[in-house]
Amino acid sequence: MQGFISFLTWIFNQIGYSICHQIESRTLHFGGKALPVCARDTGTFIGFTFCFVLLLAFNGLGKGRYPSRLKVIVICLLLLPTIVDGVTSYAGLRETSNAVRLITGSCAGVALAALVFPLFSSLFSRKRYGIDEESPLDSWWSILLLLLTVVFIFFLLMPDWPGAFWFWSAVEIFSIIFTLAVLNFMLIRLVLLLLDKAISKTATLFFSFLALACELAISNRLHWLLDRVV
Repeated sequence: MQGFISFLTWIFNQIGYSICHQIESRTLHFGGKALPVCARDTGTFIGFTFCFVLLLAFNGLGKGRYPSRLKVIVICLLLLPTIVDGVTSYAGLRETSNAVRLITGSCAGVALAALVFPLFSSLFSRKRYGIDEESPLDSWWSILLLLLTVVFIFFLLMPDWPGAFWFWSAVEIFSIIFTLAVLNFMLIRLVLLLLDKAISKTATLFFSFLALACELAISNRLHWLLDRVV
C-alpha cells in the first residue's frame, strides 16, 4: 500500500512539474504536504474546470454565440488581477500571499472557461459555423455567478482537514488534464474545420489525449533540463 501511495505521489508531482515551478512557499499545504502545483495554478486549473463544467451543466452544448461585447470585456477584466499580481510580485514590487495567488488564479481560470466555452460549444452546434440564437452568458446574472465561483473556490480550498491533501491533489491533476484536453480538442476541431477535413469526435478526443501526453512529457523534460542549466 505504501508503495502505491509513493508511486501515486510521484505521478502527481511529475504532472505538476510539467506545468509549474513547484516552489513550496508558493504552494498550498494540507497536512504539512504541498500540492502538486502552486496556489496560482491551483486556482487557474480548478477555476477553469469548475466554471466549464457549470456552464456545460446549465447550458449543454450547441450554444455557440458569444455574449455582448461589453460582457466579453467584463470577462476579460477578470484576467487582470492575475497579470498584475504575477508581474508585480515577480518584479519584486510587492509581496503577495498564497491566498491572493489562489484568488487571482481562480479569476483567470473562470474567465478563460467563460471565453472558451462558447467557442467549444459551437463545435457541437447543428447550425453552420456554430451560429446560435442563444448565448450561455447572455444574462448579467451569469457574469455575477462567475465572480461567486471564484469566492466559492477560495473558501472551499482554505480549510485543512484529514484527507484534504489527497482530495485536492486528485482534483488538481484532474483539472489540469481536463483543461488541457478541452483546449487540445477545440484546437484540433478548429484546424480540421479550416482544412475542411472530416473526423469523428471520438477520434478527435483520442488525438487530444495523445497530444496531452506528449505535451506533458516534453514539458516535464524541458523543465528538468532548465533546472540543470539554470
